[in-house]
Order: sequence, then C-alpha cells, then structure tokens
Amino acid sequence: MIKDASKRMENVIGWLNVQLGGLRTGRASSSMVENIKVPAYGGKMTLKSVASISIPDTSTIVIEPWDHSLTKEIEKAIGNSTLGIMPAVDGNILKIRIPKLTGERRDELVKLAKEMAEKAKIRIRQVRREINTEIKKDQDAGKITEDEASKSLANIQKTTDRYIKKINDLLDAKEKEIRTI
Repeated sequence: MIKDASKRMENVIGWLNVQLGGLRTGRASSSMVENIKVPAYGGKMTLKSVASISIPDTSTIVIEPWDHSLTKEIEKAIGNSTLGIMPAVDGNILKIRIPKLTGERRDELVKLAKEMAEKAKIRIRQVRREINTEIKKDQDAGKITEDEASKSLANIQKTTDRYIKKINDLLDAKEKEIRTI
C-alpha cells in the first residue's frame, strides 16, 4: 500500500511540475507552451505533438507546425491559453515574444503558483486519506494486526510529509524564479 501511495503521490508531483513549468516567468521556455491543447485531427493534442518548439533567445519562442494547415488552430489555442499572449504569425511559423514582467504580474504569477501547490497538497492528503481507509478496513477485517496498522499509518504519514515538503520546495523555487528580475 505504501508503494501505491508513493506512486500516486509522485504522479501529483509530476502534475505540479508541468503546471509550474507553464507559468510565464519573463524568460522563454518550451515548457510554457508544449502542453497547450490544440484541436487537431478530430481531437485535442498537445502542441509538442503537432509542432517543433525552439527557443532562439531568452525572450522568444518559435513554433513551426509539422502540418501547416494547423497554424490557425495553434494560434487560437495559444491565444486562449493562460499565457495571455498572442503569437505573431510569419507564414507558417509562429513567434511568441515574452515581455518583461511587471511587479504586479509577478505577484499574480506567485499567487497562481501557490494555488497550484495547494491543489497538489490537497490531492496528496486525499491519497493519504484513501490509503488510511484501506488500512483501517484491513485491520477491521482481521487481515492485519493493530500494530501493523499503526506502523502502516505512521509510514503513510511520513510519506505524506515528504511529498508535502517536495511541493513546498518546488513552490519556493518557482517563486524565486518568478521574482528574479
């Protein structure tokens, strides 16, 4: 059960990494756009699945669709994303210029990062609660002893604390990155 909890909690950390990577920090990064969903081929695909993404300098993202008929769809998807920036279309190439962040925008991004981290913490605690319920059911059914249940509950709490700390560390690093001018 503890391995299952660790795996599920690690998935939450992975989700948070993707979410935080998508926050604009004033420096161009492919992670800002690669997971934007683009309507393509009758479904929704990530931008990295339908285009090449390059970073020629610290303030520019260049996107070149592999299928040029998707250029308009990619432009719309980026415009509708949380980036708040419209790309410039040059033929079949899209260019995104990342403007310098204002102090107010930095504060908004830090607030958004904190909300994402809080959602991740809630999910971690939810996993803990689900595993604790399973342990208590096993104890009530006589599958494990009271001592084994106590040890398992303590181990789950240690695992939860470790992952909450990881979330806090990720948040601190992102906040530092956002606040760095």
